[in-house]
Parts: sequence; C-alpha cells; structure tokens
Amino acid sequence: MWQVPTIESEAALDVHAVTTALPVSAMRVARLREFTHMTTHREVVFVVYRGETRSRSGTWVEISEIAAFPLSNPMRKIVREAMAC
Repeated sequence: MWQVPTIESEAALDVHAVTTALPVSAMRVARLREFTHMTTHREVVFVVYRGETRSRSGTWVEISEIAAFPLSNPMRKIVREAMAC
C-alpha cells in the first residue's frame, strides 16, 4: 500500500521535531489535525501535518491522482484532510 511520508513516535512531536525527522527537506510545516484509528488490537493516534518540499526523492503524485492508489483507511483520512486545505 502507498502512504504519505510518515514518522512513528511514542512521544508527541512539535513542528520542529517533525520537520527534522521527515525523510525529505520540508518548508512551511503546520499541524492540521489529530485523530485516533482503532485496529483489532491497538489504538493508533495520527497527528497530521502539511508542508511543502522541493524534493523529488521517492515517488510523488499530484493530490488529484491519489484515488488511483491503494491506501489504508487512515491514509485516506489524511489525504482528504490535505485536499480540504
């Protein structure tokens, strides 16, 4: 499955920590929202940020093309949130 750039952390991260931990250089990073996703055996908290990058490493697609990619339910929520901004 495809996913947006993701950082896993046990502790809450501020914008600077998120920007530093991303696998690409990012600018204008801002927190959008937080939501909890329940699986059969655990609760996962997603904190969603949006930013800009000029990096071309990895595979990047236009947000309007994302529906063609296989996404988990949490990733779909994240993409919907990003498209609403």
